[in-house]
Amino acid sequence: MTRAFTPAAGLALMFCVATVQAATPAPLLIIEHVTVLPMTPGAAPLRDASVLIENGRITRIASERLANESRGARRINATGKFLTPGCTDMHMHLENDRMRRLYSGNAALADG
Repeated sequence: MTRAFTPAAGLALMFCVATVQAATPAPLLIIEHVTVLPMTPGAAPLRDASVLIENGRITRIASERLANESRGARRINATGKFLTPGCTDMHMHLENDRMRRLYSGNAALADG
């Protein structure tokens, strides 16, 4: 006799996994030698920076190596890489003649 995997059993399994994951603290993560692009108007990139992440949140950005926080931390060497905020508005449209005609509804607009 075979037993079917029911949706209720699937939901119960997902709940148990989510509960265990939520109860388990995330290990420390240090991203080293990275160029941080802060996205703040007028702010310069932070070159060769170290970023400490605790429980999924950035808790420190330093220009020096984070040696004191290294106990049990996973380290990522990000030499030559860039780190940007997760919620950055980079959506843009390049305007061109075709778009101007569409926006205005005037197909007779000249190029250029």
